[in-house]
Amino acid sequence: MFSEFLTELKQKDIEIYISGGKINYSGPEQYIDEQLISKLKLYKGKLIKHLWPAECTNLMPINTEGSKTPFILLHGEKMNYPLSEHLGADFPFYGFFHYGSQGERIFHKKIETFARDYIDQLQKIVPTGPYYLGGFSFGGLVAFEMAVQLQRLGFEVPVLILIDCKVPSLKEPVKANKIFPDFSLRLYDFSKDVYYWFFHRGRSLYYEFTLLFKSRLKKKNRNYYIMATYMEIAKRYKPVSAMNGEILLFRSKQNRSVHEFLGWDKFCNSIKMILIEGNHQTIYESAESYYVLSKNISEWLETANNKLKH
Repeated sequence: MFSEFLTELKQKDIEIYISGGKINYSGPEQYIDEQLISKLKLYKGKLIKHLWPAECTNLMPINTEGSKTPFILLHGEKMNYPLSEHLGADFPFYGFFHYGSQGERIFHKKIETFARDYIDQLQKIVPTGPYYLGGFSFGGLVAFEMAVQLQRLGFEVPVLILIDCKVPSLKEPVKANKIFPDFSLRLYDFSKDVYYWFFHRGRSLYYEFTLLFKSRLKKKNRNYYIMATYMEIAKRYKPVSAMNGEILLFRSKQNRSVHEFLGWDKFCNSIKMILIEGNHQTIYESAESYYVLSKNISEWLETANNKLKH
């Protein structure tokens, strides 16, 4: 039993702890034997849960094993485990899931505070870096801001992977024509703003009001609350600093932006873009998309690891 194993560890003065994102142990040499190692492997999952810092409220261990630099993916959702399997057992992998996924209130109001919170959680598990970061959609915005803040603190971020993520302040050109003259376009934009306010923002405010009196939203309302809150936060985000490094950008083929690199080429030293089938909502849906994402992320991370060795 797990409780008996914990008692045994205490009696033998063996300390089990998480360091560098992995389970470590120390104690009297006479007790560090094959039997102990086999029990550590047997109870690995329960040990991680037992030792996991309470402050890491939405950071999830996907694979704590391996000798390589851990990869941290923000809001990867159903991509987490297939990607971890593709990377292999020697690649530690951690994922941030959404605030609000259990119906709780999303208390952050800015990308910058999201990033600071995620950095605090991450450094409870991986304190020193270097950091390999990635993020999907809104998670990509937070991952970029984390990279900037971590570099400002003196840490290395050799890898930043963004999945169908656009710079929010990037403007798309709108041209008037014979069918829609300039006045009509301005009226159309105004109508969109009104619609957004009453349907999206108004609904989001209703959920915020509900959470003042209830600890959790009903399951059927959670996804919309998360998405509406993200939309509102993202609108206010204007990156001001570039990250020192390269970005690997995945862009869905149906993304309508006229900007090839979705604005990120202005905020990094160099950028590589890979087109992927589908649209923003279906980017994780097909086996082909999984393969393209997994293959290219794996190659990108391996290249970064090889550079670190030299």
